Amino acid sequence: MADVGASHELRELRDRLCKLHGVKSSKEVLESKTTLFRRVVHLMVAGVDVSELFSAMVLAAAPDEPALKKLLYLYLCTYAKTNPDLALMTVNTLTVDCANEDPTIRRSALRSLCSIGTEELADYLVPPLQAGMRDRSALVRSVAVVGTWKLHRIQPELVEHSGLLEQVQTILQQEMDPQVLANAMAVVDRLDKGHGMHGQAFVYALLNRLSEFSVWGMCTALQVVAKYQPGSEAEMFDIMNILEEPLSSVNSAVFLAAAKVVLCITKDLPHVYQQVLQRIKTPLLTFASGGPPAAQYVALCHVHHLCQLQPMLLNQDFTRLFCRDTDPTYVKLKKMMVLVAIANEQNVYDVVSELNAYTLDAKQVTAVAAVSAIGQIALRNFNATGIVERLLEYIVEGRNHVVSAAVVCVREVFRKYPGAIAGCTEELRSLDCQALDTVEAQAAGLWIMGEYSEYFDNVVGVLDSYMERLDRNLDPRLKCELLVTGMKLFYKDPPQYNSVLQDLIKGTIDDTNPIVKDRALLYYRLLHQPMSSGYEVSIIKIGEQQNPATTMVEDAGEDQDWLNSLQVVSTPTASVL
Repeated sequence: MADVGASHELRELRDRLCKLHGVKSSKEVLESKTTLFRRVVHLMVAGVDVSELFSAMVLAAAPDEPALKKLLYLYLCTYAKTNPDLALMTVNTLTVDCANEDPTIRRSALRSLCSIGTEELADYLVPPLQAGMRDRSALVRSVAVVGTWKLHRIQPELVEHSGLLEQVQTILQQEMDPQVLANAMAVVDRLDKGHGMHGQAFVYALLNRLSEFSVWGMCTALQVVAKYQPGSEAEMFDIMNILEEPLSSVNSAVFLAAAKVVLCITKDLPHVYQQVLQRIKTPLLTFASGGPPAAQYVALCHVHHLCQLQPMLLNQDFTRLFCRDTDPTYVKLKKMMVLVAIANEQNVYDVVSELNAYTLDAKQVTAVAAVSAIGQIALRNFNATGIVERLLEYIVEGRNHVVSAAVVCVREVFRKYPGAIAGCTEELRSLDCQALDTVEAQAAGLWIMGEYSEYFDNVVGVLDSYMERLDRNLDPRLKCELLVTGMKLFYKDPPQYNSVLQDLIKGTIDDTNPIVKDRALLYYRLLHQPMSSGYEVSIIKIGEQQNPATTMVEDAGEDQDWLNSLQVVSTPTASVL
């Protein structure tokens, strides 16, 4: 019944569109056409096939009405991509409109023509694009420049052979409209690696016209300027003086683009570079501590990266990065990463105290990240024993997810600083591995028990409780950790733990998981070797590991490409916590 109703409505729409063909244009006729066109587009978006109305739509469209043309172009382009029979007629219609007297219609037609994006019709795009870049209207020239890049994505060779790229480069040197110039810079940067844009004359022309650009155009222009290296210190300071206004912009994108320029041109002068960092620090912290959350997060990513380059940069301003109750979770997590990066001997107490408050957050992910951040700081040996005591308090009194995160952190600290166990034995006696709510935490608890079994009273009972679950879908990671723990205990006290280890190997040597099975076989064979040899191989001592949260960025003064780019947001260090 629905198909019958749709067919009836399509026939009615076709009849009404045909009646309006050739009718003298008036306000009432225009309103009727607009209503019909919107209904057709609505049906198309709803999934109804209205391709049979193609001819009626084209004939009914007013030749000089931009609003109707936009609806028509949406309809035409939708079916041109999926219906080859209609594609050529669509191209013909759009090509005719590219020569319309109204620049708004010419722009819409050219944009729609370039958005079809089929390789078979690529050749038809070249003449309209060539004419568009010579058009007297800046609106059309702007769309034609971007259309060249769209065509390049379909057929790169066609752009090179047709001379379109040369036309864009000509626009780059002669264009007076800032929006067209910004588009041309973006296209040349992608298609020709910025050829012709890094000369002194062109860069100076951009700097002198910065105020004419939109925000996007200004960011594009500053991105070009960032690749220019001044020939002298005097020239460098001239550029910095011109950029003083963008550096004071309230728009974070403009500020970051300008900051990238000044950092790039001063990277070879350390004393000036440090002054620039101090100059951009305050506005960067302002963006990182307020404004829209998305912009705040991007600013925090830059702050985090700068703190890795210059750990003492925010030594006096770290309190501005404390979390607020109204901050989204992802902003809180990034702020905690920054606090870990800037923690030092002078501020470690204040930073850890602040992170300690976050462990009470209602959201588990925030509380767990806070505990992990405290553990990261402990790994940097800022009074590690005192921080470990705080982590042990979580194990005794914390909520389940906090306890689990604390156990993982304590394991990492003990691996790096074995002596930190001193004075912590009483708190560890209350550790219940099976009560922990994550596999990683349970594995960490087993590691601690195996490494420091002399401080625990019921190690055998814990292992027996896990062995009862070997055949009941126990996580493979726990099985592997049980084998390691069993081997450690056996080499410490063979008579006491001999039967435990035998049961462990017997229960895992035929495991369906290949990793568990291989490890059980390895340990079975090790037991046939002299004890010292087996111990050295199976009980792996983990040496000091470099803390990823505080790893200094290599070539810090040589590469500033991370500034104002997606690299600073997607860097692997973003997943430390």
